[in-house]
Formats: sequence, structure tokens, C-alpha cells
Amino acid sequence: MTGTDELDRTAASGWAARAAVLALVANVFAIGAVTFWIYYARMLFGALRPDYVAVQPPTISRAISEPTVGEPFSFWITVSAIFLGLGVFCLGSFYRRVSHWLTSPSRYLARLLAVGIPVIVFLQTMAGVGMYILSTYRFPDFNQVHMVGSYLFFLSQAMVIVVATMLSSALLRDQASLQELQTAGLMSKPMIRIRLRAGQIAIVLMVVYILLFKVKDLDLNVMNDTIYIAYTTVEPVLITAFLVVLGLFQTDLLALRRMAQRGP
Repeated sequence: MTGTDELDRTAASGWAARAAVLALVANVFAIGAVTFWIYYARMLFGALRPDYVAVQPPTISRAISEPTVGEPFSFWITVSAIFLGLGVFCLGSFYRRVSHWLTSPSRYLARLLAVGIPVIVFLQTMAGVGMYILSTYRFPDFNQVHMVGSYLFFLSQAMVIVVATMLSSALLRDQASLQELQTAGLMSKPMIRIRLRAGQIAIVLMVVYILLFKVKDLDLNVMNDTIYIAYTTVEPVLITAFLVVLGLFQTDLLALRRMAQRGP
């Protein structure tokens, strides 16, 4: 290798290390911003429209239909969508390196790394597009477009969590590969177990949310109010669960920084 090649490799590794840190900061900011706004929007709407809240609790979509709530919500959610997309892309870079690092991964783990990681990056991008659409095109003027954005966000983000949970499960099942990664200081078995449990909880919440979404408009007499309250409660909790799972993967960005400093 020539001196120029060595300098180029060192420079590239330095940029990758700094990019990993920036992605970590961006992701943590985005997770915090989205968590804040999904609860604050409803609280602010309640302060502005106590007449509505006295009858029924608002969904997030209904809360941001109030311009005073919707305008800042749209700005911060759009910024967060961009940051999350960049952060997940960097996480994908980490797992691409992991796939080359492992000497003999199981067939299931190898396939998840080869196919699942690009799928996660793509789906997170689609979730970000959905976040922009649903926050920019709001009720009552853009009902149909808003719903398209909402479906795009929830379905894409849900699948990100499902694939990420499958990856955690695959790592725990492949003990040899996991030991290899732990020895290299790239992953922690307790953290992967926590990610798996958090992902499983998020998946259960997804199922509950879908069921509530399906039955909330049925005529169930005295149960209708209870179901609607449960639906509007589970909605922000589910988004929080999505964000918690993504947040638990942020330690991998620090591992990506260490890998970049070692060079390709």
C-alpha cells in the first residue's frame, strides 16, 4: 500500500467515525423531539380546545389540526424524520461492516444481515416520508393525504421494528457469532436481550392498536367510549415504543465509530 493510499484510508476512517457520532446525536435529538411533540401536541390542543376534550380525547391527528399546534409540530417532526433516516442509514453501515467481520455466521443471520438491513434503511426512509406527509397535510383540509401519510408511517415503522426484533433474535440464537462480536467489543448480549424484549412489547402494542383501530367505529353501545379512550391512549404509547426500540440501537453507533477508527 502506498503512502497516499494509507492517508486516504485514514481520512475515510476519520470521516466515518465523526459521521457515527453525528448520527448518534441526530438520532437522540430526533427521538427526544418526536417523543415530546406527540404528547405536547395533545396537551396543547386540550388547553386551546377544552370544549372538544370535554367530550372525547383527541388523537394526534386531531390535535395537530389546530394550526397553533400543527405548524410547529410539522417543522419538528419533519426535521426528526430526516435525522432518523440518516441515523438508521449509519446503523445500516455498522451492520454491513458486521456482516464482513463475522467469520462464519449462521445462514439465518447472514440472510438477515444481507437482506434485512437494506430493508430497514428503505422502510425508515418511507416512515420519514410518512412523517412529513401526515404532519404537513393535516385535517380538515387534507384528510385523504393525511391518512396516506399516517398509514405509510405506521406500516413502515412497524416493519422496521419487526425486522430489528428478528435481527436481535438471530444474534442471540447464533452464539458463536455473538461471542465473536462481544470479544471484539462491538455488541453486548444483555443489550441485545433488552432490544429483543422491547421489540416484542412494541409488536404486542401494534396488534392491540390495530384491533382498537378496527373496532373503534363499531356500534358497541356502552363500550364505545372506553374503546376510543383506549385507542387514543395506545396511539402515543405505540409511537413511544417504536422510538424506544430505535433508541436501544444507538450504542451500535459508538461501535461503528470504533470500527471506523480501526479502518476497513
